[in-house]
Amino acid sequence: MEIFTVNHLFIISDKIESVEYLGKLMSRKINRRKLIKVIGLGGLSVLIGKKFLSFDISRKIANALPMSIDGVDFKFKGLLKIKEYKLSARIVRKLTYIKNQVKYDKGHNTRLYSALEEYVPIGINDSANWIIDHKIPELEDSFNKNFYIRTEKPNKLTFDIDHIKLEGVQGNKSITTNEIIDKSSSLGTVMMECAGNDRFASFRLMSVASWEGVWLKDILSKDKKGNSFFGKSQIDPKATHVLIEGFDETSETKWNRLFGVESKPGASWIFSIEELVKQKAFLASKMNGKELTPDHGYPVRLVVPGYYGCASIKWVNRIKFFTPFQDHPTEEQMKEFSDRTGQVGVPQLLQDHKPPHIYLSSTLVSVEKWQSETEKKYKFLGVVWGGIHEENPKFKMILRKRSNPKIVIHESEVIMGPRNPLSFQHWEYTWDKPIKGRYLVDIVCLDENIEAPRIENHHYRRLVKIS
Repeated sequence: MEIFTVNHLFIISDKIESVEYLGKLMSRKINRRKLIKVIGLGGLSVLIGKKFLSFDISRKIANALPMSIDGVDFKFKGLLKIKEYKLSARIVRKLTYIKNQVKYDKGHNTRLYSALEEYVPIGINDSANWIIDHKIPELEDSFNKNFYIRTEKPNKLTFDIDHIKLEGVQGNKSITTNEIIDKSSSLGTVMMECAGNDRFASFRLMSVASWEGVWLKDILSKDKKGNSFFGKSQIDPKATHVLIEGFDETSETKWNRLFGVESKPGASWIFSIEELVKQKAFLASKMNGKELTPDHGYPVRLVVPGYYGCASIKWVNRIKFFTPFQDHPTEEQMKEFSDRTGQVGVPQLLQDHKPPHIYLSSTLVSVEKWQSETEKKYKFLGVVWGGIHEENPKFKMILRKRSNPKIVIHESEVIMGPRNPLSFQHWEYTWDKPIKGRYLVDIVCLDENIEAPRIENHHYRRLVKIS
């Protein structure tokens, strides 16, 4: 039996491969986040280009950059030569290198990135039996430190939230957070992903935890006497929707000062009661056996499995049951995150707003080079999440030529681990006859009937080097 040494390889996580790609991106109508990405990378490349390249090239770049923002119709005239662009992009990549367990900025500009490497087996492991749910107890300290943060505790929240205001109920008009904590029980493992999770964050704005709390279906149900979770208070029987709001008053709202993009104070979301029950939503009081941290919504937060994190309201202080009127408006937070939750434009009316589903998704996390005296092979390891109503999807991994993505170099179905739709599952593939080169790696769902828009749009595409 041959003995293999295992080396972990670096994955280049951005998609800016060439000038041609940037040109295609800028010729589209693009939303705010894409605008920030394009101008951010392009502008920084110009500054770096001016420092390290000729003034003439820098001037041509500057002339090409000003574009119409009102019409959001960007034209590309040729930014940099390939060689020059690669130099700038390489420096940009270094400047934006992401570290775990390091919180960046404050307020709505906070970022704490999770370590995706925790969610895949590493080295010589029996990955067929490797289940992330079983790893949480032994890694809970690490998981809590690494659980991603997109918005930290509002600086104006200088007191504990000791009660939650109730509206649309008869009887008591509030419930104490201690009542929810006292009635909490273990609810299992659930993952959460930020709606803005992308390659510029190395896809590290998602995490998994073992939660304790109270199911929303229990809160919404009544006993034989007609009483609800709230005691003798009764929910309006005509109510079809619920608004859940969290404390979010802060003076630190700007999450991107360079471009003047400001995240608005206030965090609330409207759900139908039916969808909350279907998604197995709950009010959480503990994460991985410990009370929630201030940045994770202490004392009580909402968790909606299968929905992006922006809908899982933190610091819950108000719950309102109601029946929306015909032209009922959406909430400001729903509008703010509309471009990241797959909406058509910015829906102003509740009836036009789609649930912020995390559809079935997958990405490559790490690559291992297995080397012996006579043989060399590469092991690809990744994770699958989302699509909580899709039980046993099948995937294949496709390696495309970096310089021409239309050319497929290699493809094969991957081996899946046990499926938990509420958490991560892993996949792996060993390429035993590797071909040298740089490849774009896509994970494609084989079932065409399954909705997977981010997979179809190559959102989680990675770039690897095989040597």
